[in-house]
Amino acid sequence: MKTLIGALLAVLLIPALALGEDKPVRQNKVEFDLVTTGQRLDVFRTAGPQYTKAEPLSWEAFTKNPFDYARMWTPFPEDEYLPSRIAKALEVVTLTASAPACDMAPRVLFIRGADGGYHLYAFEFNVCDATGRLTPAEMIQQYIAKYGVFDGKDYDRQMIVYRNVKTQYAVGARPVTLEGNRTALTVTVADMNTLKRALRSWRLALSTAEAVVKNDF
Repeated sequence: MKTLIGALLAVLLIPALALGEDKPVRQNKVEFDLVTTGQRLDVFRTAGPQYTKAEPLSWEAFTKNPFDYARMWTPFPEDEYLPSRIAKALEVVTLTASAPACDMAPRVLFIRGADGGYHLYAFEFNVCDATGRLTPAEMIQQYIAKYGVFDGKDYDRQMIVYRNVKTQYAVGARPVTLEGNRTALTVTVADMNTLKRALRSWRLALSTAEAVVKNDF
């Protein structure tokens, strides 16, 4: 009887331990040239005047069409909740280079906190096959060989996705063909901490506004 009880406890304990295990911390590259997340918009524009600035959009408007696969990939933290009023207040600005090319960051995305400051939340960078001998599928395989099996796949974007990269990033990689028929990967880096800070600043600002109004009632 004791043996049976022990076996049952072991069966129940294994899934519990598995759920309690920490996710592996990935080490994918999350910097490119002088582009790093968290940078202020004004500083970035001074260093990169070749980028064209789009009009600000609310997060709600930017992500309104989930089937718009041409827009930049913007993963959302799995442990965060986004109320509608914050989705309307949270603004993003995209900066775009004149034309995508090898060894460059074609698009960068800034997000605005409640203090009015924009900080770099996500960016893309292109890596080309310098030898001209690899197919797009082989480029993806080499990426997987370096960073391990991915955590998920966005089939519509043909993108493989890694989460918990250096604990704060989500990284996606997808094959592209650039001018001159160059085989390349576009890697997207999104900083969950930058987004979380913006979210928390709006929560604090709104709760403070509510408290102020209550005092006037």
